[in-house]
Amino acid sequence: MSLAGTATSFMWTPYDYQQSHLATPLVRTQYSLQIFDDRGLGATARPGFLTANTALNFALYTPQPYTPLASWDCGVCSGSNSSYAAHPAYVAVLATFLVMFLSGFGLLRNVVAYTRQ
Repeated sequence: MSLAGTATSFMWTPYDYQQSHLATPLVRTQYSLQIFDDRGLGATARPGFLTANTALNFALYTPQPYTPLASWDCGVCSGSNSSYAAHPAYVAVLATFLVMFLSGFGLLRNVVAYTRQ
């Protein structure tokens, strides 16, 4: 999109654009706003000229229709733990105790074998 050189401001409302351009909707993703003059993005800074700017990043999304709290249903919330995923710390603690137990069992077995001699 280009603006006239005499423009001092510009307002873009993505929601209004989305509603009026149903055939070409905006993609829900991250965008980077690029502001530069007719010299392009790679132009070096000069006094009296616009310096290129690509520092503004933003994301677009499509708002969902309002759902009253009384009729809201959480699709991922449930009383069961069917999608249980073990935390890595618990797995590490379990593995540590298993190694300690098996090592201790081996030591006890060697002690018993040594005392029987």
